[in-house]
Amino acid sequence: MRKIATVRINQVLLRAVPSDVTQQRFTGFDSSGLVRYGPETRDKAAVIELENVSTAVVRLQIEYLQGETVIGLGSVALELTPGETVEVNDPPFQDVVSALNSYQSIKRRAHCRHRRGHRRLSSLSHSRSHGSLRLRG
Repeated sequence: MRKIATVRINQVLLRAVPSDVTQQRFTGFDSSGLVRYGPETRDKAAVIELENVSTAVVRLQIEYLQGETVIGLGSVALELTPGETVEVNDPPFQDVVSALNSYQSIKRRAHCRHRRGHRRLSSLSHSRSHGSLRLRG
């Protein structure tokens, strides 16, 4: 017997899913990060049923599409039982632009910390080469 389940996505359109989303792509990952379901693309709807989902799936990734362009992301943890239906209500949505801006901001801050540290090391090396290094205790 195959170990499969059904995942029913219930979402309030316009509140949980922006109006410019036309489709959603679902990919299920097991605990090792391997794809065990999908990717499966469906037209946006208030209720979407994903059938024949392996019970090995522990995380469902949702990509919100406008045409072929990913404009949002979401992810939910799953615990599936063979032959059962699991309901996911209003799955998370994160706008890709805001997520990318957050990532770039974090990357910029890390780069600035790295550059400041690099300058300190350069100054220290410069001071050493001229014999002016002093240790304070």
